[in-house]
Amino acid sequence: MKSNKKSLNQRGILKEIFFIFLCIIIFQIHFVSAEIQIQLEVKDKFLYGEEIYFNYTLSSNENIDTLVYTPFIYCNMSPNAMLVSETIQLNSGESYSKKYSHGVIDDSYYSEVCTATVLVEQPYEQIIKKNFIIITKKEILIDIKINKQIFIKNESIDIDYSSNVLDLLISTYLTYPDKTTQEITLPISIKAEQIGTYELEVTASKEGYKTITKKEQFGVIEEDPVIKSASECNANGICDINENYQNCPQDCLSEKDGSFIEPTQKYNWIFWLIGGILLIIILLIILLILKQRNFGEQNLKDNPSEPTQ
Repeated sequence: MKSNKKSLNQRGILKEIFFIFLCIIIFQIHFVSAEIQIQLEVKDKFLYGEEIYFNYTLSSNENIDTLVYTPFIYCNMSPNAMLVSETIQLNSGESYSKKYSHGVIDDSYYSEVCTATVLVEQPYEQIIKKNFIIITKKEILIDIKINKQIFIKNESIDIDYSSNVLDLLISTYLTYPDKTTQEITLPISIKAEQIGTYELEVTASKEGYKTITKKEQFGVIEEDPVIKSASECNANGICDINENYQNCPQDCLSEKDGSFIEPTQKYNWIFWLIGGILLIIILLIILLILKQRNFGEQNLKDNPSEPTQ
């Protein structure tokens, strides 16, 4: 009996395993049969001034009530648009076609390889990609040359530029500290009359090249600042021996103010303070010794029978 029951249990387990295996096969067949077909058509290359786009078609062999997908183009250096998902209903045997536009190639784009993509998110994830090339105008390299960054008032400011491209069309604007703007022609030499920050904007262009704009800033001050040496002035609030009003005004006051103090005089109060503290400490030690001695003598008087050590 027991062997028959055991055999029946084994047959039951085998039936359950076979049923699970059959369900997996049916699900896989259904999954494969429900695959969404995605067709993506994109040009091999796009030139400057052209619209970047691709066409795509979605189809399925079964009804899909909710199909969520995202078409997009990704470039490494050029501008990328925000991702926008779309939701459609797709009937069996029908197709859905649309055009995706990324924008027009202008001076903000670079020559590089980009990728056109259609990503299906629901009812299950599926993706298709195709690469293409963007070809833009040639690059202009320009270097703005200013003889220095900080000028003293009424000094001469020399401005020029250099580039890897000849015969450029150069447009230059100089903004003064009072916010007025003047168009200038490079090279140029101007007088530093206003104190503050100047901003220079140079735009270079040429047929067949990308237009480029560069900005530079420089400043004009009233007079040349005197940089104090760290060995002469340590800015600690005390007029040290090697410091005076000329090389360390933050520590040493002017004689004109009637408050100039020689370094040796500044140290006198420190010596007096240290001496007073030492004197107080010595007096306290003496008082403690005398008190201890008086305490010992009084103890001997009160206990004469105790032997002395």
